[in-house]
Amino acid sequence: MASFSNTATLSYSGGCVNSNTVFGTVKDELTAVKTAVNESYSVGDRMTYIISLVSAGGCGFKDISLTDDLGAFYSGSARVTPLSYNEGTVKYYVNGTLMDPPAVLRGQNLMFTGISVPPMGNAIIIYEATVTQHALDSESGMITNTVTVCGDGISKRITASSTAEMSTSPLLMVSKSICPAEVSPKGNVTYTFTIQNSGAGEAAATDGVILRDTFEPRINITSVTFNGAQWYSPESYNYSAITGEFSTVSGKMTVPAATRYTDADGGVTVTPGVSTLVINGTLL
Repeated sequence: MASFSNTATLSYSGGCVNSNTVFGTVKDELTAVKTAVNESYSVGDRMTYIISLVSAGGCGFKDISLTDDLGAFYSGSARVTPLSYNEGTVKYYVNGTLMDPPAVLRGQNLMFTGISVPPMGNAIIIYEATVTQHALDSESGMITNTVTVCGDGISKRITASSTAEMSTSPLLMVSKSICPAEVSPKGNVTYTFTIQNSGAGEAAATDGVILRDTFEPRINITSVTFNGAQWYSPESYNYSAITGEFSTVSGKMTVPAATRYTDADGGVTVTPGVSTLVINGTLL
């Protein structure tokens, strides 16, 4: 909204005096606000965005187009987008009533067309986008997503932005292998657990990572190592040969954060952080 001020001057034979200054604002006829429902993100997350258009004037607006830059920024000389629109997710409401979805044009930017806002009314557009690997190349650790509003009756450029921060939490997954796959009765067996962290933050001792497993058939554990270091019970793990239940002690397992590499074309390669737990034993 534009602000203005006004002061009057009174002149007479005895001199000149000013009045007090009054202030006012000119309310924009069409305003736009963009909101990211998700306050933080990790690669692969589905982000929900809400664009709210409000008409404060007595005339409505038709054939509005919204151009969304999908958070684009430059990585080296390459223009990259940390968001990818999820096809078919857009919803369009006018004064709270669900309408047919607007046309969607996908190119360097994302565009919604054919939107209308009634006089003294509102339109809301909701859609989803997935965080791409390019989000990891943002030096600010944020996605700032901007939409530009154009259309008949709009005399000046209208934009609205929203910002979400990269999550610093770990993002873990675990895989398990056995060797050998065919074990003789009372034979030796090795279970290997590989824990990968694709997140931007380390899984630290304070994150309380615990791995649990129940071995069937039960085993007699002969050694446990974590990243090559010998572990002992009950300082680092607990195991019952009666039930076959195994669990690590909270805070003993840590996993480094993922690392990233950006090539000259803006391509991002993410290498997960890895930790390994190895359990050796014999079948009971």
